[in-house]
Amino acid sequence: MLHMRITATLLALTLAACSDQAGGSEAGLQRASQGLCDAQVLASESNVPRAASVFDREAHGFLHELAADLEEVDRAAAAGLLEAKQRLEAILADPVRADPQDVVVLITELQRALREGAEAAGLPTPLCREGAS
Repeated sequence: MLHMRITATLLALTLAACSDQAGGSEAGLQRASQGLCDAQVLASESNVPRAASVFDREAHGFLHELAADLEEVDRAAAAGLLEAKQRLEAILADPVRADPQDVVVLITELQRALREGAEAAGLPTPLCREGAS
């Protein structure tokens, strides 16, 4: 009887951890997506240094996490996400000299890769909230 209770408790804890992780992924996805939206607005206003800061703070870490999760589910989606991220990082390495329109285009490509990655991971489609800035 005690063995069954321990097993039931461990199962409940495992299920709770998985549901918390999924909720964390959704929250991380929304934060990263909104960060990309905000960075895109800043870049379109020719404020690439601030766009780079927002990207680093809001999106960068989650993109790595999602790509790692995708490796087990959809390697092509993981690769597409990482490649789009790396192209943006390359241009943001020198934000003062980066062409704002190039940054906007690369953020758009990364947003598309993020949507595809989210779909492959079974996460909701990320959207920008109105008035992103």
